[in-house]
Amino acid sequence: MFSLLLKKDLVQLQIIPVTGYSDLKEKFLKLDESAKIVVFVGCGAMLNLIQYLPPDADEERDVSMVTNRTFYIFDSHRPWDLNNLFGNDNIYCIDDNEDAFTELLDIKTVFYKYIEMEDDPELDSENDDSDADLYDNMDEEDYAVDEEEEGEVNPLKRSITEKAIQRKQVKRKRTQFVDLQIKLDKYYQQGTSIKSCLSRTLYLLSKKMGYANTQTLWLYITGVTSLERISPQITYNLKNELEREIKILTNIKNISKTKSKDQKTADTFNIDVETDYHLFLLRQTSLLDSFLLSNYCNAKMQLWHETGRKKLNSMFARMGISLIESKKNWLYLSSTIKEKLTIIMEKNLPYFGLQDLIKTGFIKRNGFKNECSANDFVEAIIALLEINLKTGISENLLKSLSIEGELEEDQIPVDHMLTERSKKWVENFWQCWDCLDENSNQSILKKGMVFAHLLQRQIVNRGTEFIESRSIKHMKNFRLCVLKDGNDLQLYKHPLTLLKLGDWLLECCCESSDDKTLLPMVIAALDTKTNTYLCAGIAPKYPLGMVVSNPNRELIPNKFGVAFRQVVADTNAGVRMESFDSTIIEIQKEDFLPFLETLSLSDFSNDKGIK
Repeated sequence: MFSLLLKKDLVQLQIIPVTGYSDLKEKFLKLDESAKIVVFVGCGAMLNLIQYLPPDADEERDVSMVTNRTFYIFDSHRPWDLNNLFGNDNIYCIDDNEDAFTELLDIKTVFYKYIEMEDDPELDSENDDSDADLYDNMDEEDYAVDEEEEGEVNPLKRSITEKAIQRKQVKRKRTQFVDLQIKLDKYYQQGTSIKSCLSRTLYLLSKKMGYANTQTLWLYITGVTSLERISPQITYNLKNELEREIKILTNIKNISKTKSKDQKTADTFNIDVETDYHLFLLRQTSLLDSFLLSNYCNAKMQLWHETGRKKLNSMFARMGISLIESKKNWLYLSSTIKEKLTIIMEKNLPYFGLQDLIKTGFIKRNGFKNECSANDFVEAIIALLEINLKTGISENLLKSLSIEGELEEDQIPVDHMLTERSKKWVENFWQCWDCLDENSNQSILKKGMVFAHLLQRQIVNRGTEFIESRSIKHMKNFRLCVLKDGNDLQLYKHPLTLLKLGDWLLECCCESSDDKTLLPMVIAALDTKTNTYLCAGIAPKYPLGMVVSNPNRELIPNKFGVAFRQVVADTNAGVRMESFDSTIIEIQKEDFLPFLETLSLSDFSNDKGIK
């Protein structure tokens, strides 16, 4: 969206996708000297840019390549790095919440005091221990000097008195400095979270510039929809605003055109607010499949059990939908069922505990092409980020020992292989980019939906195996799930796929558990090519019903990033922490078990009680 705004103003720009911290620095150092403004989109908020981006001491590069540039950060990850916010006039941090920086006034004061005291030489001075003990044990009354007797004071005693007073002042400064450090540590250790929607920030910017249109609004909607899995409270809170924006743009289009708003043409691009469901790719697959692959339905009905599947069949029977009809693709489903589906579901879903399945959705209609819901669009885009079009994925490949292209990796050195993976991920970014344009080739988007369907089916199958075999371990303060083998193991070398599986398992746990404490999860998958475990920490999830009833419910921060760094420091484990999400790391295979043991025995806590 941001690139659209710049192009409308004929601003010359270069778009550079990055896959992690090292890649970010490498690409930054290769920038042309004429690039005086650098914009970070989706990264940079939690990174001290001025400290991280300058070249290393052994590199013959000018540090001014950082200091002479202006940086803009559009990133919804929190907490902010305070050096970016308050420590440099060349860095501008953008947030769509008017109160976002007002809430940080207290920590801003702490930060400035800390910076002021950090360079105080007295705080670094080393005093003689014996003198320090002597001065510390002296009471102020012992070395107080009476003005009337000042002339009779022994010079040695006066010297000791002055040193004692100075020592007391330094000690107070050090105590104050330590208190400031504790407050800053508490700020950074609060855990990571997504506090706002990045696409909303950019859409509001487009409105300010007068460039808001249906395309920018659709990008805003898809951005909000993509947060439904991570921060559903944000999604539910913004739906009313999205509906208002759709009405405003629709009214503007109707005024500017003489054609009826219901008249469809080849170049019509409309967004409609309609009833939607927490079902997987409903408009791209069958009604039965959309239920079977839905995270919410699996969790509520326990579809991994035979009793759950029987319950699903009886639900269709109660709704008057035959199994034959439920297996038909949405395109060929009875028009009568389509028209009355909302009424049918509203009447019957509460009987099966699925009253929260119905929600407000957004449908894009692009000319005479098939309609696409925001949920389906997001699933396709995420799948295209995971799977490269050149490599592809199919049911036969999933059943084989490895995905096409993986066999060649055995003969490639690890460093070179990781570089090749990063290149593939960049290619994946551009194939997603092509789908975002309203006039783009829809065949790529359709492939993305095919990929999404296959991946979700594999995730459900793998998740079902874990639940049925009781392979999810309950540690002291978190759940643990480790993938060590299986034909689909190589799928989970991508963080997005691993997180999808973790979210599926965590939702099943939180929806079906009677425990009143919501536990986080650690999920890890062995990468046999690099001999490492890709490990992700996932914050606890509220049951969907709690979010629907109270969308303003407090977001649960993810504290695994802080915990992982502490455990790495304690165990000296071999890790790679490249992801912009600090809760995702790679751990050497031989260090993985000691890492988990230390984490489970630590005082880490990220659980949440249900209220």
